Amino acid sequence: MDEKGDDTMLKWVLRIIYVIVISVLSLQIYHFAYFSKLQAYYEEHIADRMDDDEAYLIGMNTLMGLNYFRQSPLLYVYEQDSGDYQLRVSIRAVSASTETEHFDGFVVFVNHVRIYEDGVLVDNPVLRITVELSEATLTVGDEQTNTGSVFFDPGQPFAFYNVPLLFLFDSDNYLKVPDSDVIAVLNTLEISYSNGEREDNALVFNPVPLFIASRFEINEAVLGNNKDADFDLDVDLYRLHGLFADDMPDESEIIFYDLVTDRGDLSPYNHLVWRTMLIYIVIVLTLTYLLFFHKNVMETVRAKRYQKEPPKPKSSQTLFHDHEEKDGK
Repeated sequence: MDEKGDDTMLKWVLRIIYVIVISVLSLQIYHFAYFSKLQAYYEEHIADRMDDDEAYLIGMNTLMGLNYFRQSPLLYVYEQDSGDYQLRVSIRAVSASTETEHFDGFVVFVNHVRIYEDGVLVDNPVLRITVELSEATLTVGDEQTNTGSVFFDPGQPFAFYNVPLLFLFDSDNYLKVPDSDVIAVLNTLEISYSNGEREDNALVFNPVPLFIASRFEINEAVLGNNKDADFDLDVDLYRLHGLFADDMPDESEIIFYDLVTDRGDLSPYNHLVWRTMLIYIVIVLTLTYLLFFHKNVMETVRAKRYQKEPPKPKSSQTLFHDHEEKDGK
């Protein structure tokens, strides 16, 4: 292959790489734009309603695409509304779906948190919700384990992983024992808090838990004596899918089982997605033009401009010359 052929091949390889990079980047920008839309909805409709169980969970239906949550009966509730360590812990049945499967599960919801240190209310305490299961069914990183935690920092913007909720479903990587129909049981639920203090750039959590509920005897100290050794979450109480006539509950089943399927309207925030994508498209088109078309366009413009310009006159030549005759001629 001659040198010209090598240059052509290299150009096409670079173009293909460019298209791939732009395609991947487009997906990332779209996800960023869509998440900005969810964040805007959360800040305007949900953030200030954390202590309103129904409103907050309807917000989660909206943002996370849940099928429903069960209003009542609650699977579990613990409430401490006096003293220095106040909180409410509730557990409800929830449901979620993929395109091909439906999953039952439950959500641990921690709200009404009021913590006082030396008589002063702690502003925006960071919560850590930890579960210990009967089986190693949780996927954390690349490992299967029986313990897992989520963190909630109210001082940070909304993210799927930054809410005072912990979801567990009867699916792989959550509660389902691999290669079996066995569902792990929630043995212990523990909640800890940090007042925001940091050490080596890491949050320092109070070594004494804010709350513990367990199926077993609790021997350790708990702040405010917020502990429950009679905790027992029956798997059958949240696996509701088998009770429905179809994959999804109909209107009568929604009423009978007191399910909340309501979702908010995200469409007023679509402009955030369109605005971001429009800016991105303008940038991509400009970059593409500069990389692949600008040189050819400028050459074409220069060529046309040259063709339109009248030819420059040649330097005039003298038609008549005065000859000085030399002496003798």
